Amino acid sequence: MDSGKSRLTAVTVLVAAVALLLGCCAGIMVGGVGGYLIGQRAARQVPAARFQRPTPAPFVPNPRATPRALQPTPRAPQTPEGAPTQSATGVGIQEVVAGSPAESAGLRPGDVITQLDDIRLDTNHKLSDLVAQHKPGDQVKLTLLRASQSQTITVTLGERVDNSGAAYLGVRYLDATVGPQATP
Repeated sequence: MDSGKSRLTAVTVLVAAVALLLGCCAGIMVGGVGGYLIGQRAARQVPAARFQRPTPAPFVPNPRATPRALQPTPRAPQTPEGAPTQSATGVGIQEVVAGSPAESAGLRPGDVITQLDDIRLDTNHKLSDLVAQHKPGDQVKLTLLRASQSQTITVTLGERVDNSGAAYLGVRYLDATVGPQATP
């Protein structure tokens, strides 16, 4: 009788394991079919226009990858009257912000800043980067061209309104190699 009872227990365990396995397989199948049908129904409700490819953006070549002969030639800064300045290096002042340190020091539109603290402005030394290395209240020496004459002016930098603790000169300028710049 013991062997009959243990055989019955083994068969019961085996049947339960097979039923559990079949139940899992049936659940997976029902879930897959249900998900497929729900997805199909949802796809019919969405307009086809939402799935169209967007129009590609116009091609803009990378200037670093452009052959040297096809790169644009750097422009010299322009004075407000439109006449080119004497120097192709430096920055041409387009506007002096009213009440700024630049106005207090006597900078004018048409001036070309060529150096800041004996550092020549070029592609590796940008005016905004050099001003950013200073603190408000620092005095800097600007070398500039005005009416074909080289002058040196000392400016006490102010503080930017939008960035507390950052130095501010107060000019809008045109870089000889880049184009219009923000106010440093």
